[in-house]
Amino acid sequence: MTDLGADPAGAGRGSVTVPLGAELNPGAPGTFVTTFTNNETTDAANVGVRLHGLPEGWKAEVAEKDGNLLGIVKPGDSARTTWLLTPPADAAGHHPGVAGDRHVRP
Repeated sequence: MTDLGADPAGAGRGSVTVPLGAELNPGAPGTFVTTFTNNETTDAANVGVRLHGLPEGWKAEVAEKDGNLLGIVKPGDSARTTWLLTPPADAAGHHPGVAGDRHVRP
């Protein structure tokens, strides 16, 4: 898998947004949704999304098997991935600095 990289024209080729202030309870999985948007003028094929930057002890799983493999995303369209994000039991009052990124397979 390779990153889409920067667009020579300066616009982003694709973007992933993550929710701010997601409601999560220590020790229990909570729903966390990321959104990939194709900012290109052509299809983005074989798109996959992953999470990174989770604090130590946090766990993330895709809610549906292969739900982070988005296939083809048409220009201007968006696709969502639902994650189950579980903070450790002692994480009360902590909010993760979660980030998402996108990859495409040639």
